[in-house]
Amino acid sequence: MKVNTLNQKTEEWINWRNTGLGASDAATILGESPYETAFGLWQIKTGRKLPPDLSKNPNVQRGNRLEPIAKKIAEKYIGEELFPLCASEQVDDFILASFDGITESKETVAELKCPHEKTFEDVKENGEESKAYKLYWIQVQQQLLVADAKRGYLIFYLKGNETRKDQIIPFTVMPDKKYQQDVLLSLIHISEPTRPLYIS
Repeated sequence: MKVNTLNQKTEEWINWRNTGLGASDAATILGESPYETAFGLWQIKTGRKLPPDLSKNPNVQRGNRLEPIAKKIAEKYIGEELFPLCASEQVDDFILASFDGITESKETVAELKCPHEKTFEDVKENGEESKAYKLYWIQVQQQLLVADAKRGYLIFYLKGNETRKDQIIPFTVMPDKKYQQDVLLSLIHISEPTRPLYIS
């Protein structure tokens, strides 16, 4: 893993993300993301289209607001402190990951989600068969690939209110080496994002 010292959520970070394929991009290229198409992603990466302005998106705003709380709860659950980090894969630095949290040993990564209550309830009811789990499992697999970590956690957090306590649904995600090799690494046909060879 090649660590980048830039800070997340900055303009420099946004520019860095456009130099390669981030963990959240993998699901888009595979046609699993409801938020963007593979062609739309290619347009953004090659400067043909501006990325959407998500600053006023209520889901993004909720995630930004609640992620620090979710991180503290995740640290208590995992039993280790988590640090935000940006990095690329050791061999192919076109493969990127922005970690919500990674332990000091770099052996454990954590992806934190603060979804809408409806999505949280679907995850609670359907577990690994839920749409959100399947979508973000791909993201965690790329993070595990980049970090060469031993384990990952995908943690969904729902803030409490007058009638309920804070809730989390934690999943342990182990590295799927076959999936990483046969699916994720097969997406990387090139070493620069200006050639649309990864679009099927």
